[in-house]
Amino acid sequence: MLAESVAANINSEFLDDMKTPECIIFLSAHSSARGIESFTVHSEGNWGSEAALGSKGRSLSVAAPLHMLKLARIIGNSERGGSNFVYEATHHGPLLSTPSLFMEFGGGESAKMKKHKAEMLADYAYRILDADDYHEKIVVGIGGQHYSEKFTRLALSKGYAFAHIMPKYYCSEVEMLEQAFERSFPKPSAAVIEWKSIKAETRNSIIKKLNDMGMEYEKA
Repeated sequence: MLAESVAANINSEFLDDMKTPECIIFLSAHSSARGIESFTVHSEGNWGSEAALGSKGRSLSVAAPLHMLKLARIIGNSERGGSNFVYEATHHGPLLSTPSLFMEFGGGESAKMKKHKAEMLADYAYRILDADDYHEKIVVGIGGQHYSEKFTRLALSKGYAFAHIMPKYYCSEVEMLEQAFERSFPKPSAAVIEWKSIKAETRNSIIKKLNDMGMEYEKA
């Protein structure tokens, strides 16, 4: 199912009441402070206590890692959009129990108004219907910036299907890792840590939490 709008509704929890869609894909425009044009995918949720853009504090939606990986391949291998594709960290609402994701194009204000970019976004979303489910593993990404270039490369080169991505500025919220692994369909089996982006003390807390959960991890 595709939920389309100029700016997809970040407060659309009512979609959970629909008859069991396999996945909800929000097609949306986004703004970049640096004005860099890009296609992005991301899961929804708030790592911290604030919920200024929908959802609830310290609450994650159910991620759709295989669908995001399909889109990563479709866009990443596209001659027109590939060089501008990147995974974003999990952020904003809505808070859904149905697997969902945001698929966006944007940059500066002028970029968001380009009709042909919106048409490309719709075409990429349609092509997911024929895409295969191949993946190496399903993982949670930990660390790095909001735009996760390292995790994007792992998705495209190794078939890592990222569920939630916790950016480095929320890595102190270690208890949220339980939700990151539970709130996904299918569920992740391991974590990938962008090692150098996280302070040693915080990194140790993350590793302890992963060990307590019985989850493997690897460095990126």
